[in-house]
Amino acid sequence: MRVIKEGYLYQLTSMPNFFPVNCYLLEEEEGLTLIDAALPFNAKAIIKTALD
Repeated sequence: MRVIKEGYLYQLTSMPNFFPVNCYLLEEEEGLTLIDAALPFNAKAIIKTALD
């Protein structure tokens, strides 16, 4: 999974070279907000990114 950070926004892209699927994490005072959860098999990568 490719992760790009722009300020308080993280763009997570799975399968970037084949069929890019994006989801976003927004960093806020009390934690993270997940915007568009992508596909079910992305859950582990999203959680890993959020915890790092």
